[in-house]
Amino acid sequence: MKRLGMVYICFLLLFLPIQNHVYSKELKLNVDSLELQVQDIMMLQLTDPVSDAVKKYYAKSLKKVPVVYPYEMSVLHIERMDGFRSFRFKVVLDVVPVIGPHISVGRDRVTLLVTAGETKVISFEHIETFELPPKWAQFKKEE
Repeated sequence: MKRLGMVYICFLLLFLPIQNHVYSKELKLNVDSLELQVQDIMMLQLTDPVSDAVKKYYAKSLKKVPVVYPYEMSVLHIERMDGFRSFRFKVVLDVVPVIGPHISVGRDRVTLLVTAGETKVISFEHIETFELPPKWAQFKKEE
């Protein structure tokens, strides 16, 4: 009788649906939010210094100046340089410059120092060069 009871309990445990009580927050990627607006404003403000650094680097390898769009930059790291609630930041971005109809020419890491009234590039690291399509190879400088 005990054996039959144990078989019955094992049967119930195996075949009863097990509920998972893990809940995830619903992502609303197509809804504007204050955080998204602040990030977009920040990217707009950082576009000019990043574009200048990209222009300087790619001038030696391309005849056409690549463009950097705010949506082609992503934040890798932000650090407050002087501790909590200070207003001096080191921002590290991953950037993908493009030419023509959004043809990616490479991937770069740009580090900026952002302070009140000034944003300057403190380092530029070229990570990867992308091969241009044959139709756009004419914009590559001869080495």
